Amino acid sequence: MAKAINRVSRPRPGPEWEVRQVEARTDWSSEVETCACCGASVDLTDPHVGADLVHVDPAVGNKRGMERERYVFCDRTCERTWRTVER
Repeated sequence: MAKAINRVSRPRPGPEWEVRQVEARTDWSSEVETCACCGASVDLTDPHVGADLVHVDPAVGNKRGMERERYVFCDRTCERTWRTVER
């Protein structure tokens, strides 16, 4: 039986952030990160799902600012759950 997730370990920063890209990855990195949904350790050399969130600031003068956050998930199930759980 699958575990029920009623909160996420790393909620989305706010409604002004947009999920730009979600893809299956296997990075060439020996880092271990935490799944944004369930909090499990994710070895980045193993298959996992990465998501890029982007926040574009309004123009200041003639330049636009942009922030980018990377989120890591164990798999597609955690990624989909993360998108639907109340924040």
